[in-house]
Amino acid sequence: MTIGIYALSWEEQDLIYIGQSVNIESRFKKHLRLLCFNNHFNHRVQTTYKLYGKPVLFILEICLEDELNYKEYYWFKEFNNTLNIAVPGEPGGGKSWRNSNAKYSKIKLLRVFSRLVSGKLSFSEIAIKEQVSKSLLDHILSGDNHTWIKDSYPDEFIKAKEYATNRKQFNDRGGRPIIGSTRIIYLINSDLNKLEKINNICEFCRTNNLHQSAISLLIKRQRQSHKGWKLYTP
Repeated sequence: MTIGIYALSWEEQDLIYIGQSVNIESRFKKHLRLLCFNNHFNHRVQTTYKLYGKPVLFILEICLEDELNYKEYYWFKEFNNTLNIAVPGEPGGGKSWRNSNAKYSKIKLLRVFSRLVSGKLSFSEIAIKEQVSKSLLDHILSGDNHTWIKDSYPDEFIKAKEYATNRKQFNDRGGRPIIGSTRIIYLINSDLNKLEKINNICEFCRTNNLHQSAISLLIKRQRQSHKGWKLYTP
């Protein structure tokens, strides 16, 4: 039996519901029963359940019972993607709410930041996958905006900065590094009896009349072949 603040999360859709309980596990089961019988008290949560299925439970903070209202309000203000239809935990609450103070939620920012740290994708690829502007990535790496990321993850922040600097150096030379890897990459084409060592994806694709996006997926092992070319491991 856990006393504290919880979230019902639809992570792929970047949507959450914030709640409090003196027994979070039991409260979660009640949410699921209400959703299953199409009888949930929050119409936005019910609609999200119909569209995307069962939510995942996250315990945001364990606290004392007399801290529940304050803690719930604190966590509610941390996100801008909640499905709550009223301000929770706030004295005199119950009024309708729509948070427009922040363009991107913290979950979204952390997903973008994790992609920056991994170094597997270009800025453009990250922006497309996460549906954010490329300027957001610059703001995160500058450390001037969203400073909580730099403060909370100092080592990862340094790693992300190094990745961005290295990528810029490659771009300044008119090339593109092998995605997310410092090892040597080889591609083989049995039909053409060719084995190529890849240092620059752009140049290789131009020379061999290939699609750069397809070769990138090939290198990341997200497809098997492209126009006869396959990943080769010596």
